[in-house]
Formats: sequence, structure tokens, C-alpha cells
Amino acid sequence: MLIDKKWTGEIEEIANFIENKLPRRLEDDQLECKILTETDLHACVFSHIEKCISSINSENWFILNEPYLKLKKSEQKKPDIVICMKKDKKMHPKILIELKENRSFSFSKQKTPLDGDTRKLIKMIKRNKDKLNLQRTRISNNYLILAITSENPDIIRKNDPCKIKDKLQQKVDNELQNKNINKKRIRVIVISAFYSKDFETRRQALEKIRTLREITLR
Repeated sequence: MLIDKKWTGEIEEIANFIENKLPRRLEDDQLECKILTETDLHACVFSHIEKCISSINSENWFILNEPYLKLKKSEQKKPDIVICMKKDKKMHPKILIELKENRSFSFSKQKTPLDGDTRKLIKMIKRNKDKLNLQRTRISNNYLILAITSENPDIIRKNDPCKIKDKLQQKVDNELQNKNINKKRIRVIVISAFYSKDFETRRQALEKIRTLREITLR
């Protein structure tokens, strides 16, 4: 039981890092022009979480890029990032993360870039209920991370990350409620370091992003 409490504490520590510290780390990455694509976002998220895990307990915790998780004999899903725990000589996925990087955002068509990822996570959560020793080995936390990285000032001013997060979270909560799943099982994180009242301080980074995106061999 003491061991289980130790693992519970480690899960909470990792989740706390993802929810409270990782967003600021990713905003710093945006300002340093490290996130221009979804692949960049993936690399940054992986790197920051790996450092967090190493500081906690690298012997029992592992982070994987796009592993295939079996749902049934003929069905499997591939989350962007899986944080797993070693218990009883087996690896158990504990935290799932889906990532999206967009240059803009809009609710005009009642669809969002996270809809497909939301359905994917819900399907894995429901399938996870069939797992043995569920209280000890179930998926405990799930995250949808959206990074908005545009070099267009007008687009940035129209995309308040806090408002977008609230709307997306409400949409995700409704999906979870419709599937009889606790609304806290999936948390939304939205990153947009360039949205600022003091916009001029961000202009230099935006100009650098524009130059990087225009790189060509021609």
C-alpha cells in the first residue's frame, strides 16, 4: 500500500507539471521560435516531460512517442505521447497526450482541430475500463494540447488563448458527459505566447518566425 501511495504521489507530481509548468515552458519555446510545426511541438513537449520524469523516478516511469496501444485483437490506437509506469514487470499507460499546432483558430463551423483527438482519447478511456486491477493500473490523466503559432498580428489578436481554452474544455466536457465519463478525465491546454497586450515586445519573434517559415531552396 505504501508503494501505491508513492506511485500516486509521482503521478500527481507529473500531472501538476503538465498542467501548471509545461504551458509556460512551451510559451518560452514559442517566443524562442522553437515551435513552427506540430513536430516541433511534439519534440518540445517530450523534452520537457522527460526532464520532469528524470527528476522524479526514471526507473519506473517512461515516456513514449506515438506507441500503438491495443484496444482489441484487431484494433489499436496511437496517442501522440504516452507516459507509462512499470508495475509487476509490465508497462501500464497512465497519462495520454494529444497534440495540435495551428496558425489560427475558429469555432465558425462548430468543429475544432481537437474533435478527432477527443474522440480518440474517449475511446481509449472506455476501453481501459476493461483492464484488470483497474484502480492500480488505469489511465489516470489525459491532455489535449493546442499551440497557436501565427506570424500574423491580426490573427493573434483575435485568438485569446484563455477564451479558446474555456470553449474547448466545455466542448470536451460535453463529449465526456455524453459518454458517462467524468469531465475531469481530459484537460485542455492552449498555448499562444504571442497573445499579449504589450504586443510590440513579441514583434521581433514573429518576424523571425515568418523568415523561418519562408525558408526555401529556390
